[in-house]
Parts: sequence; structure tokens; C-alpha cells
Amino acid sequence: MLFVVSFTRTIALTILSLCLVCSAPAQDVDLVHHGDLLDVDVLGGLEFDWRGRINPEGFIDGLEGVSEPIPALCRPVSDVAKDIARAYSKFLRNPETVVKIVDKSARPLALIDGAITTPSRLRLNRWPTLREVIVLGGGITGEANGEIQIFRPGNASCGGKDNGPETLSITVKSLLGGAADANPRIRHGDLITIKRADIIYVVGSVVNPGQISSRETTTLSKVIAASGGLAENADSARLSVTRRQGDTVKTTEYDLAKIVKKAVDDPILKAFDVVEVGRKGRAKQTYQPPDAEAPRPALPLRVVD
Repeated sequence: MLFVVSFTRTIALTILSLCLVCSAPAQDVDLVHHGDLLDVDVLGGLEFDWRGRINPEGFIDGLEGVSEPIPALCRPVSDVAKDIARAYSKFLRNPETVVKIVDKSARPLALIDGAITTPSRLRLNRWPTLREVIVLGGGITGEANGEIQIFRPGNASCGGKDNGPETLSITVKSLLGGAADANPRIRHGDLITIKRADIIYVVGSVVNPGQISSRETTTLSKVIAASGGLAENADSARLSVTRRQGDTVKTTEYDLAKIVKKAVDDPILKAFDVVEVGRKGRAKQTYQPPDAEAPRPALPLRVVD
């Protein structure tokens, strides 16, 4: 499907905001994450108290008098406290142990990017739903191709299968339709991508020059047709496609009449290609495709309470 989008127009799907009337999500189990600062308090004295972070393998080590590390990653603090008390019981009588998470600010940030009005990094003090996060980002833009991908790295969120990496694929249609599995909780470290349609720029002698968004593989002749066709002064033998390939820019010339007659293949276009249709009696201009890999400023940080 092809549709023309002006260079300046951004369409936010504000209908998503209507879904905020849903009840607030329940509080999440207080699981230990990488980066958490833990406080271990053995009641009745200070000798065996401990404060620190779990090691890269997810264990608490360095407890006074305890040789075996205590597993903590993605476990409730109450369960961790029981294991520590059990370890201390080998040389203490009926030890009472309390484990608290005193600082969660170092937990991995979530991120939402792509066809969203305001791409952002997210510091999560709770696990919001995907719908909430999209509304916080200002809504989905008209560049979206209808697909959402959530990459969940292993050991970052305590939410993946077997605590390993996981990728969720969701359609905007199912999200708007209220499907329960299309509105998951967003967890620490999640990378949310609102996928963009391929953007192709059409300039020169066509009826409606501008930006074309394609949600499927498209060709040169289809893009010309989606731009309203050739203008009266167009030179159909002087079409060009300019494409950035890494650090180089390559321009290829085409003859539309030969493509229509199937004398040559109809070239498949890629995202950010610039299609120029020559004008009779006038030299063509030079256009540089945008660099999709160009560095950009750091994304703003939002706190989700």
C-alpha cells in the first residue's frame, strides 16, 4: 500500500489516549534486578549486615561468614532474605533477616523509538502498559507501517521466558482493537520500536512531488503512479534513483517507457531513495538522500511513576 504524506504533516493516533480510562496496573512483585542497591539487615547486631549490588551472575557474595553466594536476580526480596537467614543459621541461633531494595535508579532504561511523536528513554518505577507508553510519547505518527516490535534482553527485566532474550511482535490494529496480548507491560530494558513504513522522496516533474510512505515492497513505476503520474512537461526517458549505500551515493538512470513496455525490469526501491523525474528542456538537479545512520542527539528521559 502506498500513500502520500507531506514533509511537514505528522498524524498522531490520538484514539490511543481514550484507553487511559482503563484501571491502573497492579503493583509489580518487588524482584531484584541488576543495578539494584540491596540492604541486608540481620536483626540484633551490625556485624553481619551488608549493603551492595548483585554480581554479574546474579548472586549476592561477600556476606560475613557465608562461603556460598546467595542467588538474588529476579527473586522477591522476601525469598532472598529466607536464603540468607538459612545460611546464617549455621552459626547464628534463629537469625532474623530483612532484605530491602534501597535504590532502583540503576535499573536498565526502557526505550521507545521509531514512528512515535517523541522518542524517549524511560525510567520505570512501575511496569506500564504498551498503550500507556505510546500515549506518553505523543502517539504513533503517520509514518508507521502498522507493526510494533519489543525486544526484551535477557536478565534485564525479569520478565522474559526463562529470563532470556525475547522479541514480541504486535500490530497496531490488534492494540487498538483491545486484544489482551497486544498490550503487554513494559519492563526494564525493553526496546520498543514503532516500525516505520519505507520513506521514498519523489521530486521533479510529477503531479504531486513529495514524500511517499510504502508499507510493502514497491517499484519505481508504482511510486510515480502514487505521485499522481508524470506532469505535462515531464521527460519520461530521464528518471533517476539516487540511493545512499554506506558512505557513498549512487545515481541510476531509467527510462519509464521501457519499464512500462517491460523491456527492462521495474526497479525495486528502498527506504530513503530519491526519485527524480526530469523536465523537458531543463537540467536535473542533484539531491542527496538523507543518512538514516547519522548520529542524533540523546533521547529525552521520562520517568514513569
